[in-house]
Amino acid sequence: MGVIGFQRRVGKNEMRAVLMDGHKMTRENMINNCFIARTFLSERYLRLPAELIEEFSDIKQAYIEQEEWYKKDLSTLPHIIFGDLFNPWLISLLKNERGNKDELQHAFAYLEKLANDEDADVQNVIQVTVMEQLGDDKKILRKSYKYMGKRTRQLSDLAEKMIGRS
Repeated sequence: MGVIGFQRRVGKNEMRAVLMDGHKMTRENMINNCFIARTFLSERYLRLPAELIEEFSDIKQAYIEQEEWYKKDLSTLPHIIFGDLFNPWLISLLKNERGNKDELQHAFAYLEKLANDEDADVQNVIQVTVMEQLGDDKKILRKSYKYMGKRTRQLSDLAEKMIGRS
């Protein structure tokens, strides 16, 4: 079995990964089998969930509410945590942009920091999990552009191009 090469949201709360060997895994299988992927992933990448929940108190609270589910396997992949917790929170902020500009600036500054990380797996979380979902709604995507840094915008444009939306 190869390492996870691509992951995206394919339906509401449904995630799939395509492994380098072409096999597909559902979200549940990814969680149950992520010990395999952990062998190939950097410590930096694997620290992302803990870093995320410490950076944003709203996300920490959402994590705590679902902690038992996430702790079924302590090696929950960052794509799942970002997809389940960060993305809905960020989209909610963008939908109610007027009162959330400071939080949006903080969130996108954090994304820009990760987009510039040396670890390609960390950048992949931003491109594949966050930017692709923002692009699912063109209005949300347009709003997000004004908060994106240079590298985050590059990853967003690349995500849109790779899935044929630009």
